[in-house]
Formats: sequence, structure tokens, C-alpha cells
Amino acid sequence: MATFKKTKRVIGSSKKTYVSKTAGIQYAFDVQVPDSANFLSFESEGYKTILVPVNIIGEIRQNALFRFNLAMIRKDSTSNPTVNYLVLYFTKPNVNVNYEITGTLSKNIPFRLGLGFGRKDDLSDFTYEKMVPGEFTLTALSSSGSILFEEKLLIKQGLNFKVVDTIRKEKTGGNSTLNKLDNLKPVNSTIIYFEQSKYDLSEAAKARLDSIVQVLLNQENIKVTIIGYTDNVGNRNQNLLLSEYRARVVENYLNRKGILPDRTEIMWKGPDSPVVLNDSEENKSKNRRVTINFLSN
Repeated sequence: MATFKKTKRVIGSSKKTYVSKTAGIQYAFDVQVPDSANFLSFESEGYKTILVPVNIIGEIRQNALFRFNLAMIRKDSTSNPTVNYLVLYFTKPNVNVNYEITGTLSKNIPFRLGLGFGRKDDLSDFTYEKMVPGEFTLTALSSSGSILFEEKLLIKQGLNFKVVDTIRKEKTGGNSTLNKLDNLKPVNSTIIYFEQSKYDLSEAAKARLDSIVQVLLNQENIKVTIIGYTDNVGNRNQNLLLSEYRARVVENYLNRKGILPDRTEIMWKGPDSPVVLNDSEENKSKNRRVTINFLSN
């Protein structure tokens, strides 16, 4: 049952029954949870009713699918169930992206949960059944450990549902309007290059970005736009995604070095706007790039 502030209603009953040697009888449910539900109530004859708070983190898409297992306890048992679950749904599973959840528990004990999404299998959802209420950080990492994006998670007691967009909604790709930078004038630019099909920063790229960090720290009136590109090899949609990752890696490197996020904006154009024709390997290497444009009042 879904429980609201003043009412409750049945949203589903068991569809199938399984018998497991380790878990006993299992009942399967397939229900749609209303966005306004405050609690979910699980009831079965002979078992204690479980009333679980529902915490929706961020915006939930209608097609999001959350899967979790919940143990029922017999009425004659002296124990009571405790439910603190984090249930994630990934809109764009990607075997090239790893995720981890980090934070601090009581008594300053560090917490780290690696989701292991570098595996090559179906990675549309993830459930962790021992989550502790508190504030944590969800981080998306490239295969080399570069941060693609970070997001705060406020975990509460009960069921915590979260949709994870590998592509953050506020960044709309090549059609970005750069609203917060459109009154600034370009003053200079620099280019960071990448290997074929890669978005990891080379040591040379990091050294150049470190120089850019010093410029930005010393001149607070300067902001930057970061534009990702690829060559024309491969699928266009994959190239657009790759160009976004390249731009995000550069932006996150600057942010981690102390450049505030409101001083950076990114775009990505895939194979569009090449600097030279993609008619040789040497020319293609010139198009696998991120351009950093410096803007000032």
C-alpha cells in the first residue's frame, strides 16, 4: 500500500510466488509508486506489517525501474525490520564509467562504496541494502579515475530512490546557450588534445591545465567556455557523447583545482567544426580536442 499524509491505498499485490532454499517463500510485486507517497506499507497474513518511509532524491522519470528485496518478519518474532536502502536507476548505463559513493559515518569513519560499473553487463539499476542515513557524494569516474561529475545524496531512513543521469540535464550539449557567459568577450584560447576514442587527460594536458588554473586564480574576472570535439571516425552519437566526456573531464579538473563552477561552462560538438579535414591520421589527431576559450568583461 502507498501511504500519503491523510490517506492510503492499495497499489498492488503479489504477482508470482517463488520458493528459495535460502530465503523461503518470495512474493514478487510490480507496482507504480506515486510521487506523492510518504510511505510504502507491506502487509501479509502471519507477518508483521512493514511501514517504510519513501525518500525520492531529485526528479524521478516515469520509465525509471527500481528493484529491491524486502524481508518480512513473522508476527511471533521479537525482532523488527530496519530498512535503509539506496535504490538507483541509471538512464544511460556505460561500461566505460565507474561510480562510487563516498561520505563519513559516525565517529568520523570514512565510507566508500564502489558500484563496479566497469563490468560489461546490464547495469541499469543498483541496490544497496545497508545504507546509513546522512549526506554522501555520488561520483562518476572515467576508466582512468578522472571525475566526470559529482552529485550530493541526502540519504534518509527508509527507501531512497534516485535516478542517475550520466549526462547531467543542466548541460544540454551542442545547443547550450551559455546564459551565464554570453555578455563576456573572448580574449584568448588554448587547446587540449586527446587520443583516439579516449577522454583521459595526458600528463601534457594536465600540465597545460595547471597553467590555466594559475591564470584563472590570478585573474578572477576571466571565465572560460570548454568545447569538446572528436574526429569523424565511428558513430555520430557516440562521438557526441565522447566529446561531452572530454569537455567534462577538463571542466572537472579545473573545478578540482579551485576554479569555481560558475566560472566554467561546457559545450560539445562531436565531429562538427573540425579544424582540418579528416583525411589523414595526423589531421584527425588535430580534431580530437577540447578548446578552452577565455572570456572577460
